[in-house]
Amino acid sequence: MKGKECKMAFGEKANLVASGTIVEINVPNQLVHNVPLGEGNIRVAVNCALKGDSPLPILVKGVLETVGDAIGSQVAWPQDLFVFDDKVKKRETTKEKLAKTLFKTISPTMPKSCKVLYAYAHQVMSKGQTISTNIDEDIFGWKKMVYIFQE
Repeated sequence: MKGKECKMAFGEKANLVASGTIVEINVPNQLVHNVPLGEGNIRVAVNCALKGDSPLPILVKGVLETVGDAIGSQVAWPQDLFVFDDKVKKRETTKEKLAKTLFKTISPTMPKSCKVLYAYAHQVMSKGQTISTNIDEDIFGWKKMVYIFQE
């Protein structure tokens, strides 16, 4: 199951709120954001929010509380709330298509962290909003402050 694409639900399997990739299973003592993964939970990377304002089933209080907060991060998710693509009859959502399109148009050599930042800017930021971040020297060959502006 590790590395398998999936959809995650909240409350019941019919309420799909995110899509992601399984990272770890059956490691209950492993820490996820300094909180034990716990029995019956799976570590998953959240790739796309289908309902960004939906709460996470296992919160990281003050850090990751909604599905939108968790995009590009790894979280603990109850194993009974996973739905695998072979069982999903729904067509791909517009947000999922957008995420795939964004990642295809970005240079394949760009680090994943930059791809996630780019996807975040396109999916979450409002027009006119700006964020800034420091880019390490090992990414572009020199340390640089980068400003991202949504137009």
